[in-house]
Amino acid sequence: MFRTSLTAMRLNGTMRLAQRPISYTACRIHEFGGPDVMKIEKCELPDLKYGQVVVDIKSAGINPAETYIRSGIYHLLPELPYTPGKDGSGVVAHVGDGVEGLSAGDRVYVEDSITGTYADKAVCEAKHVHALPENLSFQQGSALGIPYGTAYRALKLRAHLSSGERLLINGASGGVGLAAVQLAVGYGATVVGIAGSSKGCEAVLKQGAAACFLRDDTDLTTKIRDVMPDGADVILEMRANKHLSTDIDLVARHGRIVVVGNQATSEHSINPRALMVNESSVIGCNYWISSEKDLQATNEAIGLALRNGTAKPTVGEVYSLENVQKAHEAIVSPTRTASGKMVLTME
Repeated sequence: MFRTSLTAMRLNGTMRLAQRPISYTACRIHEFGGPDVMKIEKCELPDLKYGQVVVDIKSAGINPAETYIRSGIYHLLPELPYTPGKDGSGVVAHVGDGVEGLSAGDRVYVEDSITGTYADKAVCEAKHVHALPENLSFQQGSALGIPYGTAYRALKLRAHLSSGERLLINGASGGVGLAAVQLAVGYGATVVGIAGSSKGCEAVLKQGAAACFLRDDTDLTTKIRDVMPDGADVILEMRANKHLSTDIDLVARHGRIVVVGNQATSEHSINPRALMVNESSVIGCNYWISSEKDLQATNEAIGLALRNGTAKPTVGEVYSLENVQKAHEAIVSPTRTASGKMVLTME
């Protein structure tokens, strides 16, 4: 357990510190299942290892994949019990040996955590901890790591989006979608979004999209074709199990469809001939298999986007840690109309 200094003791002729464990509050999952398996408990931090830091978490991001993991239906499952959450923001509390560039008191955002970010403290590898600009709130900081990392990976490392290309984002008003709008506009692409509500479309247009349409519009395909007569060069798809066939009809010749999300284990049938005729491609995007080289490029790109004002994290629904069960119900609700990143607050 991670411990703080309590008293000084002399051992082998040198001074050593007797220590006591650091406790913290966390959401813990002891069995896979519905939202009700998430319990708020008191825990103790593990010992810090080389290259690690402790962050006092102020806000944590909530991602749909975390509900699939909690349910036990994801392709990779953690050992039980565990604390959910990868991204978040807060203040560095303790710095382990071998850590450079981070000090206690630094405002930071994290893109990955060893102990989970649905908690008021988290142990993280220092390489996954980055400076949070003073002009961003902690809630905005918790909307940075996974949304912008996924958006960058999808746009540049998977689709290789270029300036002047046409980008269609199906699910543009969520955390990843809005991040993708901002980055793509910054890269010189023409962006068209699809969102689930008028409020969501307003958020998409505010970030610089040329147009945004409602997902339940009966003339949706016609309206997209009106603004993209030759189809979209790149399509980002957040729910491929429902929309992939339509994407294939809307993608341009030599276009790329990037699957960013697929609800749980749902299957979907497509017509391969349509891909053959257009020489278009369907590409998967999984942020969590990024190489060290990819992560470095991603973090450099996010840092640049923060410095030049391209990245403007948008926060949607906010839940307290005590209401985490309601948050997990809401993020995968078929009636949810996102307009930003859903986050937890510890304050």
